[in-house]
Amino acid sequence: MSTPFTKKGSATLALAMAATTMLGSNQVFADTTTQVPSTVSQQATTELDAITVEGEGNNTDAIIRSEQIEKLQANDLADLFNNNASINVGGAVGVAQRIYMRGIEDTFLNVTIDGASQVGQTFHHTGRIAIEPELLKQVEISSGAGESTNGPGALGGSIRFETKDPEDLLKPGENFGALLKAGYFTNSDTYKASTTLFGRANDRLSAMASFVKSEGNNFEDGDGDDIEGSETDSTLAFVKVVGQLTDNQKLSFSFNKDTDEGERSQRPQWIPASFNLLYPLQVVRKTHAFNYEFKPANNDFIDLQISLNKNETDLRQDGRFGLFYGALNSYGLDIRNTSQLANHEITYGFDYRDDEAALGPNGNKKEDTETGNVKGVYVQDHIALTDQWELSLGARYDNYELDDRSGDTIDADGISPNIGLTFQATEALSFNARYAEALKGPEINGAFKLYGVEVDHDIDAEESKNFEVGFDYNKNNFNFAANVYVSEITDAITDISNLYQNIGDVESKGLLASVGYNWQRVSANLSYHYNNIEVDSDITSKDVDANMYDHNGIATTIGDTITAEVLFQVNSDVELGWNGRFVKGVDNIETSLGEINKAGFAVHDIYGQWLPTGKDDLKVTLTVRNLFDKRYLDHASNGDYEEYFDIKGAYDPGRDIRLSVSWEI
Repeated sequence: MSTPFTKKGSATLALAMAATTMLGSNQVFADTTTQVPSTVSQQATTELDAITVEGEGNNTDAIIRSEQIEKLQANDLADLFNNNASINVGGAVGVAQRIYMRGIEDTFLNVTIDGASQVGQTFHHTGRIAIEPELLKQVEISSGAGESTNGPGALGGSIRFETKDPEDLLKPGENFGALLKAGYFTNSDTYKASTTLFGRANDRLSAMASFVKSEGNNFEDGDGDDIEGSETDSTLAFVKVVGQLTDNQKLSFSFNKDTDEGERSQRPQWIPASFNLLYPLQVVRKTHAFNYEFKPANNDFIDLQISLNKNETDLRQDGRFGLFYGALNSYGLDIRNTSQLANHEITYGFDYRDDEAALGPNGNKKEDTETGNVKGVYVQDHIALTDQWELSLGARYDNYELDDRSGDTIDADGISPNIGLTFQATEALSFNARYAEALKGPEINGAFKLYGVEVDHDIDAEESKNFEVGFDYNKNNFNFAANVYVSEITDAITDISNLYQNIGDVESKGLLASVGYNWQRVSANLSYHYNNIEVDSDITSKDVDANMYDHNGIATTIGDTITAEVLFQVNSDVELGWNGRFVKGVDNIETSLGEINKAGFAVHDIYGQWLPTGKDDLKVTLTVRNLFDKRYLDHASNGDYEEYFDIKGAYDPGRDIRLSVSWEI
């Protein structure tokens, strides 16, 4: 395989290429004619209330906060991760969207909503993650070499969605409030409205309830053509109750129900065609989360957290084969405690998850079922060796069991160690290196694949080895950071010829760099991500670039990516911002249907937020996505195979002017 700094169509030196691009070379990125000023790292916290991504701790690479989500007027997964250079979201149509982290699909990530794992797929042509950005407090991202606390099966990292608490909305001295919000998106003529009520019954008990409704037509691409099957009709109902039982104990319960329905192509990740007609499709996700925290005062040995959750996803499609019903049900438990012992901070615990996939032709909801579970124990220790050196050591043991639809049991188990070292060379400069392994045994198949897809009983567990090394320099409002990584996943699992089996190894190599600066009223940042991802296929007996058609559920090739942002605090009442995403084209990707190319593109977004009263009780936000109406096919979407067969991913939306008004009573 190629070295981390070589790639078909790429420059040899990644940072040199990034610099050349930002100076305006139109030979590197499509449509990159805008010069970008000096910038701030994704990992630096700015003084502005800004659209930034912050690093936090050894186990979290980036955090996306609710303020950022609000200003972007994020409406789906693609909007949420738009400013992260190492994460791509493809699919265009919401129900088909998938997350790729460093080229690796979210099936290899541990994704949770308030601790509830999002497991499996109801249909392999749809995405498996559904979340309404309106209810999010923050999103924590841990990529690549992770710690044992990331949970089971985190071969490529983890993403943790956390919903808002009533206390996040209540102001000091306030016992009740309401937040009313209305928005309009011009591209698809979409109306979106939400009502949130929140309050506290007393000093110990608070609650909130939210309802969000969005409805609109098909969106248009940059050429003004309708993307059929992209109409919006979604609802969200969300309830959360938080009890501060004592000064040391906190209990919370949340429930949310997210519904998406409309006319969708039978395979929503592809555009409609003669063999891929539009049919009614409904997807409903329900998540129940129960969380308990106990931290006695002046006790270094107990910091207990218990998470009990349930996640249900139902898909109903009335397609060319009649009425089909696919369902996923998952129950999870995580019990962990953190103890402070001298220079050690040790987290240890137990987690368990029980999963079920069900398929029912002709409306029979459980004609075929498959069940599985995973049990794990883990420990992670952070050791302050000296004032300059910190060592992280951890391991987890996981045991997987799968009962396939034929009644046979397949199991796998193993230990996944990790180690990390941080050296604080000076007050401003630090170096870090991490190595981690992870294991994922056979899990429940996609619900629709229970119909005709068998499981290879000699299947091996998927295992990953992740290594990365980097540095971070942060001084006087200037930040520069970079890291190089190599991830290898052996015995990747997918289905070939109706057999769920190991198909080969995946190798992802790359570089992530960021640089920037923060002035008093202006901040900016620039991030660059280079990734080369290949599959050493046992089926074809050769290395090939990952592509979504052959490696569905595994990985895909993404062009070198630059994200940039500039933020300007005009005064205390007005903030303006610009974001850019520039993706380099990739040519000659070999697939089983033939070679394809992925065209490069550049997309610009701007936003402005105004506080008419000078307070945050009334906000007017104007966002323009895809300012120059660029027609493009995201690299994380299915490629263009129309030269060989009538298969193509959907173009992303063209220019979309979004206006919203929120009023807190």
